[in-house]
Amino acid sequence: MNESSNRLVRKFNPGTFQSDEEVIAQFVVRQRELGIVLDVLRGNIDSASCQHVLVVGPRGWGKTMLLARVAAELNADDKLSECLLPVRFMEESHEIFNLTDFWLETLFYLVRESASRDPELARELREVHAELVKRWGEETLADRVRATVLDAADRLGKRLVLMIENMQDLCANVEEDFGWQLRETLQSEPQVMLLATATSRFRGLDNVEQPFFELFRIISLAPLDTEECRHLWKVVSGDHVSGREIRPLEILTGGSPRLLVIIAGFAQHRSLHQLMEDLVQLIDDHTEYFRNHLEVFAKSERRVYLGVIDLWQPSSTGEIAMRARMDVRTVSTLLGRLVKRGAVTGKKIGKKRFYTATARLYSLYYKLRRERDEAAVVRHLIHFMSVFYSEAELAEMSVKLMAEAEKFPIIWEGIERAIEEVPDIGSMFPNMVRPNIDRVSRPAMAIDDENVERLLEEVTTVFDKAAKYEELGEFASAIATYDEAITRIGDSDTPELLDSIAWALVQKGDAQGELGEFASAIATYDEAITRIGD
Repeated sequence: MNESSNRLVRKFNPGTFQSDEEVIAQFVVRQRELGIVLDVLRGNIDSASCQHVLVVGPRGWGKTMLLARVAAELNADDKLSECLLPVRFMEESHEIFNLTDFWLETLFYLVRESASRDPELARELREVHAELVKRWGEETLADRVRATVLDAADRLGKRLVLMIENMQDLCANVEEDFGWQLRETLQSEPQVMLLATATSRFRGLDNVEQPFFELFRIISLAPLDTEECRHLWKVVSGDHVSGREIRPLEILTGGSPRLLVIIAGFAQHRSLHQLMEDLVQLIDDHTEYFRNHLEVFAKSERRVYLGVIDLWQPSSTGEIAMRARMDVRTVSTLLGRLVKRGAVTGKKIGKKRFYTATARLYSLYYKLRRERDEAAVVRHLIHFMSVFYSEAELAEMSVKLMAEAEKFPIIWEGIERAIEEVPDIGSMFPNMVRPNIDRVSRPAMAIDDENVERLLEEVTTVFDKAAKYEELGEFASAIATYDEAITRIGDSDTPELLDSIAWALVQKGDAQGELGEFASAIATYDEAITRIGD
């Protein structure tokens, strides 16, 4: 790794006080999106009418870093630098309320960007900007400033790429006719093109009566996948990790580049006590960021989201509605919105859909802030570990955790809570049973109306674990986990449990097919038909 890539990766201000070389070295994800943006910009060089670009993604998903990387490429690439000049605005456009403000800000940043290329022009533009600001009351000032900007582009012999962030906020704060006036310039003046970002698709994008309808090529950022998380982790921490090792961090952060960079500030260890200390420190250092994440939601959306992150484990619409104290139909609609925004993930298990926070780290933040209960957080970490680590890793970790638990009673309390909620966790951590606790095997649970729901919740947790094995390609472990669910349900003929049996058998058969065990798969499908009948 070269010297530039050893510099700290910016969590909140990528590109600030960084050279183009540093930005390029640290940009290891979002390569596809970078290619799309650069292709559009290249196509604009000789076009009579420019294509404008809007990058959409939640906060912390790499929009600012992408713009910094594009700017670095426009500076570093000989062909692009001859034709295009990046003009990056401040991340928050607090001073723009009308079209005059917009062009004055453009001129202000153009002075900065042109200083190294044409110092004399930059000095002249700085003086013109100072003079025009004094005339803020003139009706034709917007046209005069725009003309100054376009003339400067001609003198530089370059087209200007205006990079504006949080377009949704800018559009919400400007005068009513701002959008139409800006659109007219963007469509008629090829010297100016817009590369903007937004945290979500705002109202004007999809309404034919609004000025930005079909103006942009929209690029939506998805969560980082496992391989992208692994590459980013290597750059931030310097550690080489496998896809299997990075997977828990992918789930914990929801594939958010910013959260992954924050987490990488931790030392990599498996000390639960030290991890708790680090989590508290992380939340202390970044409370404002976590709080802002919650405040972007509308009131009703936030109420549902808080229910999701407080429940932590995959939860049904009914469970979330109960926790949020809201009507289940309203919650169902709001969950759909949260899924579309990328804040919540929905997964169908059997006939039900279950929801979790896309980034589980927000659940830990909320638990620590709301409950101030270390044992509750330990319990959730144990649940997390039981799903995302292999049995061999868990066996190794349990020895260390038991040693820690002897020193820190709060860890024992969290472990016991986890085992009480999901008894099977006790078998995953065979060394974690406190010696002075007389734990006896639970008798088989009778299948009646009172405990069917509880059993369904238990096997749902098992299904979630099996699904994670499938995502990782560990089909043998998935088969064993589905067998576990089938054994738990036993010979029950309760309709709800028969649905779960059918699901488990079909999924088991699919996993056997993935391993090429086709005879076994056919036998499993036959068993499903026999069990379910008509």
